[in-house]
Amino acid sequence: MSEQVFCGAYLEIEAEKQTIVKETLVCSDHPEESGDEKNKFCPYCGKMFVPVKFEEKVKDALISLLDTEFEDELCEPEIEGDNLVLIGNKYDAKFPDCSLFDLDYFEVTEAMIKLFKINFAKNYEQVIKVLEARIGNRLKSMTIKFGVIIYFS
Repeated sequence: MSEQVFCGAYLEIEAEKQTIVKETLVCSDHPEESGDEKNKFCPYCGKMFVPVKFEEKVKDALISLLDTEFEDELCEPEIEGDNLVLIGNKYDAKFPDCSLFDLDYFEVTEAMIKLFKINFAKNYEQVIKVLEARIGNRLKSMTIKFGVIIYFS
């Protein structure tokens, strides 16, 4: 695993967490005891574990929102927080939306920030529309921002 530094436009999505239904195996007399496919019986009373369904709220993940057509367009750096942050996964020299860090240093100007955000919107227009549709009414905000993201990959 190595540290990566990204400087450029990115997409930040704030959405209500998705509700998923999960199932676990528990003992009806000892609910703190749970089982799996290998352990089917409670170690205390010997009763067979019974399936119990429960709901869990989870943050969206990019992989669950996109089909194979768009799966390589954006990537989700591993960072903390409730919002989904997505960076571009391709570089277009004609319409750059991030720095490749091929220079030792560079100046970030207002014009650069504006240009990178505009280019990001153009470069990923189709995938942004797909994400909006997939998240649907859970979507609170979807914003193209500019910044530095440090993450591990």
